Amino acid sequence: MVIFVGIIQIGSAPAYFLLCMEAMQKATMAQGIPEAIAKKITSNVAAGTATLAEHSSADLSALRAGVTTPQGVTEYSLKNFPMEQFMDAFRMVYQAADERIRQLKH
Repeated sequence: MVIFVGIIQIGSAPAYFLLCMEAMQKATMAQGIPEAIAKKITSNVAAGTATLAEHSSADLSALRAGVTTPQGVTEYSLKNFPMEQFMDAFRMVYQAADERIRQLKH
């Protein structure tokens, strides 16, 4: 099982991550920001966040909590985020990828 998850992380995860970036870009554009600027903002946020995660020994959940200001904009807006459905969606995608790898293996 470990090898299959590793394959998913290496091969498919960039598409999943870009899907999240696409959603962020579109949400930014929905606020009236031009597409090119929304892409630049999203790309810079992704790069900075990846650097933070890479250079920290904290787990990702702790990092997220650390950049979420209590009673601030992020905490308020995340109250509207369907966290469980989001996590479930990734579990389903990874399970589907694992299933497809097993199909291709036979």
